[in-house]
Amino acid sequence: MAKNTTALKRGFHYDPINKDLGIYLNGVQMESYSEVPGRTYYVNNITGASTNDGLSWGSAFDEVTTAITAQIAYSLAKTGVAPTAAGIYGRDRILVMGTGTTYANIATLPQMCDVIGVGATTYGDGTGIARIGLAGYDGIAGTARGLGLYNLQFQAPTGQYCADFVSLFRSEIAYCTFQSRITDAAAGIRFSGASSGNWIHNCLWTAGGGAAWSTIGIDIRGASFNNNVIENNHIVATQCGIYVVSTCVDAGGTIVRNNTFGGEGLAWGVDDNATNGTIMYSGNYLFVPAGQGGALVDAGTARWVCNYSAATFSAVTGS
Repeated sequence: MAKNTTALKRGFHYDPINKDLGIYLNGVQMESYSEVPGRTYYVNNITGASTNDGLSWGSAFDEVTTAITAQIAYSLAKTGVAPTAAGIYGRDRILVMGTGTTYANIATLPQMCDVIGVGATTYGDGTGIARIGLAGYDGIAGTARGLGLYNLQFQAPTGQYCADFVSLFRSEIAYCTFQSRITDAAAGIRFSGASSGNWIHNCLWTAGGGAAWSTIGIDIRGASFNNNVIENNHIVATQCGIYVVSTCVDAGGTIVRNNTFGGEGLAWGVDDNATNGTIMYSGNYLFVPAGQGGALVDAGTARWVCNYSAATFSAVTGS
């Protein structure tokens, strides 16, 4: 007599949340054919909660930090490694709803992920903007690879940085605002370590809540700053638009172009102290009421090309 055997259950299943079509065997996914190479998380600090799954606006997370934690955990669960590991392809997205409440500061950065503000343009000061950074902290800080920041406003007070990157690699920052808030921030953006391959464009430096602008617009402190493009930004500060430390000895391939620099009392548009200077500055417009357009310690006349101040070519100190 024939013996009964348990049948194998085979079939396809579509997961609408992860947009994933998979081949399943006895309830176990054997193959995956995802429509998108990553997962999307939703954040709303008015209607969201940390106990939600964050996979739709109806079940949004409460904070960007909650979404970042989930993104890292999901990558570990699906691949066995963190998204920083070599060989991980694909990209996640975190959508942040602009509300009337500021989001908590971000101290751990997502990797291979876009963080996108959904709401009003960030260039203003008020409700509807996806604003990040509470008093007493940097708005965003850490190290990342493949990070995208879009349509977000980062805030910081005295002694803090709107964005404080230890190292940032192959990332894009676009249509963001770096706001000195309540009291004057130390800088809009600081790079304290080696950074390369980044594109920063169409961003604005502002002041809000009674503060003046940040002391420095972009503060470059790492030993290397290679292959970066900084363009089409409006950088406002009280002392210096861009500061480069003397020990930044390797910055080949980096260009700063087509930006405007300004600010009441601004002493220098650019203060580049690199003793082996290689950053190029071209086509920038500078409003510097209290000083000079550029101070470049090394190879200044070669690197300061067609920059304008008061309707004339801007002078540079140092060569």
